[in-house]
Amino acid sequence: MGAFFFGLDSDSRGSLRERAQFILKSSVDAWQTTILTPLPGTGLYDRLFAENRILFTDYPDDWSRYDFTEPVFVPKQMSNEELRETMHEVLTRIYNRKTVRKQLRRPIWNLRKFKPAMWGYVTNYNNYCMSFEGKIQAEDPLYTHWLLSEEAEGKP
Repeated sequence: MGAFFFGLDSDSRGSLRERAQFILKSSVDAWQTTILTPLPGTGLYDRLFAENRILFTDYPDDWSRYDFTEPVFVPKQMSNEELRETMHEVLTRIYNRKTVRKQLRRPIWNLRKFKPAMWGYVTNYNNYCMSFEGKIQAEDPLYTHWLLSEEAEGKP
């Protein structure tokens, strides 16, 4: 399993796309992606707050935004909206059904064992559910029941 951080302060749209491409070409069985989230009380939060780059400070109402899936600060290399859009694009590429099924075959072939492969598959499915929780709960037809596949990427 690999953990990949996205949406770091130094990231650009290009670096996010490159990291996604690395995941897709690697032999990593399962991956988890998060957006850098400066939590109140940390040095990072204090620095970004002093630089007026924290977007949501109405506590406790804004706590729900600090879930590591929503950008809560303005990064240096792009706007908050660019980060949000690029993360959606990246997550759509790495967590779509077709990609995760393709990644499932690698450990089956490399290890000749189904159990670890299935563990990676289920982990990636759970990460998909966390990444697109809002769209799933809103019953967006492109995301419910893991229909996020070629349709969400705009492919037939």
